[in-house]
Amino acid sequence: MSRVKYADGPDRALSEGPWCHPPDMVPAVTVGQTLLVLLSAGAVSSHAYGSALTVSDAASSPGDLSLKEEATASWNSAQTSLPRTVPILWKEMDELRPHVGKNFVSFSEGKGSAHAPRELSGPSAGLSFCLALTSRLFNLPIPDDIMASAGIDALGRVTAVAQIALKVRAVQAMTPRIRRVLVAPDNFDEAQCATDEHIRPIQVETVQEALSEVFGVDEMAEQFVAMGDSDRQGLIETMFQITHRGRGQFVSWQALRAAAQLVLDRWQDLQESDRYTLKFVRGVSERHEMNAGTIPLPPEGYLNRRPRAVRIGVVTQLVQQSVDTATPDANEICDLAKEYVPQSMAEGYDQQLVLLGALARLRSVTGEPEKALRDQEELAKLWTELGHDRRASHPLVEWMRLAGALGDWESFARANELKRQVEGSFRKYDRCYVDLSWARAQVLFKSKPSGEAQNVLEQLAGDDSIPSEIKWSARRVLKRVEDEGADSSERWHVERNKYLAALDKSLEHGQQADADGHVKCLGNLEPGLIGHLLKAASDERSAYVQRFYPY
Repeated sequence: MSRVKYADGPDRALSEGPWCHPPDMVPAVTVGQTLLVLLSAGAVSSHAYGSALTVSDAASSPGDLSLKEEATASWNSAQTSLPRTVPILWKEMDELRPHVGKNFVSFSEGKGSAHAPRELSGPSAGLSFCLALTSRLFNLPIPDDIMASAGIDALGRVTAVAQIALKVRAVQAMTPRIRRVLVAPDNFDEAQCATDEHIRPIQVETVQEALSEVFGVDEMAEQFVAMGDSDRQGLIETMFQITHRGRGQFVSWQALRAAAQLVLDRWQDLQESDRYTLKFVRGVSERHEMNAGTIPLPPEGYLNRRPRAVRIGVVTQLVQQSVDTATPDANEICDLAKEYVPQSMAEGYDQQLVLLGALARLRSVTGEPEKALRDQEELAKLWTELGHDRRASHPLVEWMRLAGALGDWESFARANELKRQVEGSFRKYDRCYVDLSWARAQVLFKSKPSGEAQNVLEQLAGDDSIPSEIKWSARRVLKRVEDEGADSSERWHVERNKYLAALDKSLEHGQQADADGHVKCLGNLEPGLIGHLLKAASDERSAYVQRFYPY
């Protein structure tokens, strides 16, 4: 493998290989492959060489690359974050994971012959791993004018790498057809200073943004649908199953929403039941993205064609949809749910208890918060009695929130005692919701955070590894909602919490007209949920929205 020294001058040294002259000798990028410029730095000089990362079907091959610790972590993060970013991949990734091989083919000067480097260190190939995997899985070529130099984490966030200026200058000298280089936001200014008019650095904050830039969400959805054209029923069923995996399973639901819409538009001859399933998938995806989306009640006979456990799962999703978007109508979905609830909570099995929790949440925003509080307390205790301490986290969150909103200190004290008993079994994802609910209730009781609540909120507000809605809700309580530090996927949460923080401030200073204006803005952002709360409020409507808003 040929390496060239920057000390000899990058323009002269790096232009000697096939990457630049003549252009027709630059190796073609195939599906599952992405171009890289790797850089190793010594004490005196740096070396750069061009490579192509190839993701193949084989689990191993003679050209397999040995990944050192940081590079291995990046490879693992790519396989973890990609299906969480693109939900329509979750099944394909699970099936493909044991069979994916990875190697780097480096092209030597003048001949284009292949050599494989022995090892790769550092996190710089993280985003390239994601691009190559996506290319391979969707059978979409990576545009030959683009490359990436950035790390990633398991949540799909793009992270900065070292020596970005040297890498960008190497790209300029080695690859005449490269016009776009994807970098992390923290590397953008340095990359921009190192470029000329030939290269345009593009900052991407998440894997989702990078995939949109390189492939386009609609194009990925198009390819996903095309791959399922020969098995329409299988494709629709796969998307339906994804919706039951829970909001927190995925970083972004955009691709699933786009795929469902594309199938609805393209396959006009679908049966009514299949069209409803796709509307259901689209609506759930939109709710998970930004509390939006509409889903009608199922057509006659639709639920009866599914196993009872699946029917209950569908009804539970529809109840949650009604909470956040007011569709289906709250009264209509409650009537439908009656068929699936047990005569008493103690007689319910798991799926029924989850449904009862969703119904209690609906009551909490439609004028029955006291009943909802009692139901959530009973559910939390029942889950622990059944030995499912972790599943008690969901009703516990609602129990503490409603106790604070209703000013019921005795109920909150009981919830706090249960929290102490079971919180050791919570995962970090569960714990952050419980901690926020606990801290918010403390504020509602005491008007401002106590020392312990302040510490909890500070930790949540500064933790980028937890869901955005938790982080920004904590910042709202701390009165620190600013745009700075928010990536594109968080902007909806920032906007929502800005209105809530402004509502808090207006009510604190007795500025009723301003408070009403902020509630109106919230209503424009979340018409279904705010509509529920306004309808439930008998008087002091803005204050009611503030106290019983569930996020």
